[in-house]
Amino acid sequence: MRKKILFIVLVVFLLTYSFVFAQENKFYSSGEYVVGEDIPEGEYQLIIEKEQIYSSFKRTEDGFDGDIIEIENFNAGVFFVTLKAGEYFSLNNAKAYPISSVFIYESKDGNYYESMYRVGIDIPQGEYLLTLSPNENYASFTRFEDTDEFDIIQIDNFEGNRYFVTVKDGEYFKLNNCFATPVENINAFENANDWFTEGMYRVGVDISAGDYKLTLVDGEDFGSYKRLEDTDDFDILEIDNFSGNGYFVSIFDGEYLDLNNVIATPIDLVEPYISENGIYPTGMYRVGVDIPEGNYFLNLNEGEDSASYKTVSNIDDYSINEIELFEENGLEISLQNDEYLILSRCYLISEISKNENQNYSEEFEKLLSDFSDLTDELLIDVIMFSIQVGNEPWENEIKLKTVKLKSLAEQIDRSLNSEESKQLLEAVISFEVSLTTSIESEVKLEELTEYIVLISVTKELIKDPIFLNTINE
Repeated sequence: MRKKILFIVLVVFLLTYSFVFAQENKFYSSGEYVVGEDIPEGEYQLIIEKEQIYSSFKRTEDGFDGDIIEIENFNAGVFFVTLKAGEYFSLNNAKAYPISSVFIYESKDGNYYESMYRVGIDIPQGEYLLTLSPNENYASFTRFEDTDEFDIIQIDNFEGNRYFVTVKDGEYFKLNNCFATPVENINAFENANDWFTEGMYRVGVDISAGDYKLTLVDGEDFGSYKRLEDTDDFDILEIDNFSGNGYFVSIFDGEYLDLNNVIATPIDLVEPYISENGIYPTGMYRVGVDIPEGNYFLNLNEGEDSASYKTVSNIDDYSINEIELFEENGLEISLQNDEYLILSRCYLISEISKNENQNYSEEFEKLLSDFSDLTDELLIDVIMFSIQVGNEPWENEIKLKTVKLKSLAEQIDRSLNSEESKQLLEAVISFEVSLTTSIESEVKLEELTEYIVLISVTKELIKDPIFLNTINE
């Protein structure tokens, strides 16, 4: 009797355990579900189905096409989501597993690859170095407070091959196009160059404290940098963006320096800036090193309606000596040794260069005037050309005018070196070739007229004030 009772108890236990085990390992395939009816409410881990490139899910209310509560796409690893009764859940190319049946992730090599993790369960809390995945040039990460409302604690993206972040127990941590390595498992950054490429660095560990000049990566028009107090709350000590000649910054031990489209060079390795024509473009300068102290004039960059400048006494806290916004050219300023000058959307010019530039501008305008007059004469001559064919003195006269026109076009091209000036020179050369052919064989009045009209149109473009302003600059 006792054996029979034990047998019955054992059978009941096995049936109960098997039922619970089966319930806990149940998964939901791609499809549409009413939460609370087709699928229980609660937290789920989503895993991409085999041989699928990406997957997605959507939570809505008032029907599967109703207002969206949450929608996400993911193409690697897993994703966590919490469903509530009454919601509508659409799942594509993935399986949903109840959180109770999910295994804890264990890293085999100490790294954590593109996926979503429960901090304190799948990944320990702490600081991590993020590195771009192979063949990627852009990455991002997100720290979530939960998988219900998906309240974001922090979200950021980066292009350099280094970024630091600190995660805490209870958070959810999602990586995209990058992997995370605990900082205790990495060595200090070993720099093979005198300068530091874009990325994030620990000051005093990866990069020495001190003064640096920041310059743009080749091909970039703008760059930015951040000085951070930590990688937990990402308290920003300083943030700025710049264009042009460069920027100067001081960094201190314990901080983090984040560079975007920027290269940082220690100040003792930076050569003084040398202006070839007394003009200093948008950027930052050390007065007494890059630019002599004295009086200068500020002009707007081409196409700008307003600009600004400021002088600071140091680059530790950027204490401002003077700052001004202006809208007209010719603003006069005075610079003193040991201060820094920051130019935004404008350029600086010395009194001597200003006078020389003005003289050059006047010479160029006379050059354009001579070219314009000669073009007008040739336009009339071309029309008369068919009547005067065979008149050798007249033909010699039009040849001489064409040679002079070509010489003027070459001078204009040397001065401007622009696409328009080159088009002008090419049109004049084509006119000269066509004229020679016409004199030696038959008159091509229509072709000659087309070239001279093209010359006239291009000439008017070059006479536009924008091009004259280019010469002034």
